[in-house]
Amino acid sequence: MLPDSQRGFAPVIHGIARSTAQVSIKQNGYEIHQSTVPPGPFAINDLYAASSGGDLQVTIKENDGTRQVFSVPWSTVPVLQREGYTRYALTAGEYRSGNVQQEEPKFFQGTVLHGLPTGWTIYGGAQLAERYRAVNLGMGKNMGDFGALSLDITQANATLSDYSDHQGQSIRFLYNKALNDVGTNIQLVGYRYSTKGYYNFADTAYRRMSGYDVQTQDGVIQVKPKFTDYYNLTWNKRGKVQVNVTQQLDVLPRFI
Repeated sequence: MLPDSQRGFAPVIHGIARSTAQVSIKQNGYEIHQSTVPPGPFAINDLYAASSGGDLQVTIKENDGTRQVFSVPWSTVPVLQREGYTRYALTAGEYRSGNVQQEEPKFFQGTVLHGLPTGWTIYGGAQLAERYRAVNLGMGKNMGDFGALSLDITQANATLSDYSDHQGQSIRFLYNKALNDVGTNIQLVGYRYSTKGYYNFADTAYRRMSGYDVQTQDGVIQVKPKFTDYYNLTWNKRGKVQVNVTQQLDVLPRFI
């Protein structure tokens, strides 16, 4: 199990010390890291992760009292991983929505994410069930002053409750930018379904309505489901855009 200082995403701080030096890192005026490094290049990769990012102020204090001071801007999105770290997850079980119109199909899914140098992350995954197969590939990047973003594409093959087969793609874009000077965090989440044939796993869990037979005195007759028994899955979502803006309140109102 990883320690708290190595969970979540935080940038790796690189620098060069001219002598045995003390390195101090601050964020929003608070010191979050202090260590002593030997002469030469160094890398600090055990910073505690922040929720959204912001500028880090790095000070290298040499033995002779001189200082090197520089800033490391950064932002994060949920998929980003620390440089050199790999995270994976495997899940197997039954889908249970609580909707009586849906079955409880068994499924398997897996994801893997790997942090590359210079703020890059690559990731992918798969979701498999009897009537659903999907694979996902994507990448993310911490771009410093320009924020952080990720982009991925999902290819899905689905069989719906009316026995029709569909395939389609979904593209997801996520962007995050922390503006520490004004205490604001802007996050833009955009989903775009590029084809009308894209369905998610939940869409394939509806019970199949193929009619049934009834035995009567006059023989066997076939009874078809009523119109209200059908599931309308033709109006699948083609696109979705969501914008989240959070503002830090430094001064709380006073009530007398």
